[in-house]
Amino acid sequence: MMVEHHIVTEEDDDIRIDRWFKRHHPNLPFGQVAKLLRTGQVRLDGKRVDASDRIHTGQSIRLPPGHLLEAPPAYQKPDAARKQAALNLKPLILYENESIIAINKPQGLATQGGSGVKTSIDDYLKNYNEEHGLKLKLIHRLDKDTSGLLILAKGAKYADQWMKQFQSKSVEKTYVAILCGYPSKPSGVLKFPLLKMTIRGQEKMAVHEEGQKAETEYEIIDHVGKNLSLAILTPRTGRTHQLRVHCAHIGHPILGDGKYGGDIEQGLGQKFKLHLHAWKISILNPKPLTISAPLPQEFLNTCKEFGLDDSLFKPRRK
Repeated sequence: MMVEHHIVTEEDDDIRIDRWFKRHHPNLPFGQVAKLLRTGQVRLDGKRVDASDRIHTGQSIRLPPGHLLEAPPAYQKPDAARKQAALNLKPLILYENESIIAINKPQGLATQGGSGVKTSIDDYLKNYNEEHGLKLKLIHRLDKDTSGLLILAKGAKYADQWMKQFQSKSVEKTYVAILCGYPSKPSGVLKFPLLKMTIRGQEKMAVHEEGQKAETEYEIIDHVGKNLSLAILTPRTGRTHQLRVHCAHIGHPILGDGKYGGDIEQGLGQKFKLHLHAWKISILNPKPLTISAPLPQEFLNTCKEFGLDDSLFKPRRK
């Protein structure tokens, strides 16, 4: 069997390589990952790599033949909790074809497991894969508190194809958000470089001249005086927390974003969850395809409560 080569995408820039395995091979035990790294069966740009080494966009990860990336059967066998989680994946499915499944991720559900995470999309997939004879793989991510469209590839072959599309900019993501306040310009492009920093003991992304290029298009669809605005956000780049930081930087954080300032009540008399929704993805498949995810009920309730016109955001597929 042949070795495999994977090109690091922007989605995985500056993460540890053991974290990359957690994202792309979630069934593989850490001990097995450590052994592959220790014995040199995994290479980064042709060189040996340690578990703690960080990877960057454009680098090549060489993996051993596929059978060495399979978890032991005992590890793959789901427990009762995962069986229950798998039952919940089907209602989330928005679209399916021979290469992908698109789901509408609820707000508050983590994309991947980790410290302090009880349930994640990873847990849903492990059991769904076994029940349906698939090897669904995440090809991009959403923050835990961001709802909306998430694309899953049916196996490594399709995952590679789709990741290349994401990397080549042939995929356009469109988000909907409620912003605190009303920007002075109803549309524009936010161009602020972003850098990961530690601020008051908390690791956050921040606008910094030494950061990576980051650009976000925005358009205000409706607003309630100067209190709230309903906006479409289209990232031209894919930096961590890009939309949240860009909106906060211009003084209009996303409603409910406690990390970047959107927990301010704005005189509304109540607290809110993050109002950021991955609404639409347009892709080449190899022909054009657009998939959209309905806004969550809580988002719709906020629009109704404050009189924001959400009629534009109806699910569409082409």
